[in-house]
Amino acid sequence: MKFPLPKPKILLLNDVQELLDTRRLIFEAHGAEVTTGRGTRESIHELLREPVDLILIDATNVGFRHAEFICETAKKIQPSIPAAMLVLPHTEVPDNTQADRIIYRSSAAHIVSEVYDLLQSREISI
Repeated sequence: MKFPLPKPKILLLNDVQELLDTRRLIFEAHGAEVTTGRGTRESIHELLREPVDLILIDATNVGFRHAEFICETAKKIQPSIPAAMLVLPHTEVPDNTQADRIIYRSSAAHIVSEVYDLLQSREISI
């Protein structure tokens, strides 16, 4: 599946650089423009630097508390931004999450498909 043009801008957030690099390559191969952030401070800096079409936070690695803070802050900076959290399968997710979608970490194809669906459901021109 390729994202149609123009390229959607996706901000990937994770504390693990290797996962950021791998996911960047995957999303770029599907036609997205990707920026990354490690940690809360760098993530907020990236959000302030340039608007994005979607934010994808690996809550498993950054932790739910930080992921929720990043979601809340992102929506203050850019109210219409869809935010998704990646979590491990069978993870107990809080009911009151700020994320628009919870994506269970499985295959790369599953994650890309979920992101694509979220972008389309938010009626963002991708």
